[in-house]
Amino acid sequence: MSKPYSEQLICPECNHQYDFTCWQSLNATLNPEEKDQLLSGELFNTECPACHKTFNVVYPILYHDMDHKVMTWLILGDEDIDGINSFINSSKGSDIFDDLTLSRYKYRFVRTQDELREKALIFNCGLDDRIIEFLKIIYYVQFQDKKPDETITHMYFHNEPTYNIIIFVEGSSGSFSIDFNESLHNDILNDKSAIFDKMSNGAMFIDREWAISLLGCQQDESEGTE
Repeated sequence: MSKPYSEQLICPECNHQYDFTCWQSLNATLNPEEKDQLLSGELFNTECPACHKTFNVVYPILYHDMDHKVMTWLILGDEDIDGINSFINSSKGSDIFDDLTLSRYKYRFVRTQDELREKALIFNCGLDDRIIEFLKIIYYVQFQDKKPDETITHMYFHNEPTYNIIIFVEGSSGSFSIDFNESLHNDILNDKSAIFDKMSNGAMFIDREWAISLLGCQQDESEGTE
């Protein structure tokens, strides 16, 4: 179930006050129009009705994808994590938990709107966010080998016009696009599923740090077998 609510905003340009619809939770299956707005980035943008200045509104939100059984929380502070974990833990073992098949859900935390959009897009495309983060590390190293003078600031999965990884760098260069290898994604999923499941069990932040720790774990296991 989606839970919209009204928030009164004050325009930073002209100080006009007006109401804006926020979402405590957004169900992608039940609200496909708002889902598309989230994927495009428009959900968090507003235009002042007085001066027509457009600006971004930051607020916490739960994005619920019933089709792919994923709940992703955009959190603004660590204090939000305890409350969400309490909800998940208290639900386990209950009739509601079993009825909603929540035991088979993936749970994710993100800290920015761009990360939320990326997670929603990855799962909407039927891909595995763990493998995406793993591949980003590989693409990061390859990119830095080819362009050692560029400083990467962000990397995001994108799906237009085809699957690709957008690399943002400092300075005038702006961004670069690397074609995403879906076959490699599927090969890794089939070959490394056990270690991915092991490393992601209970993990809520599936991000660059998680991927680096995954590589470290693989290296430790490899050295242990030598």
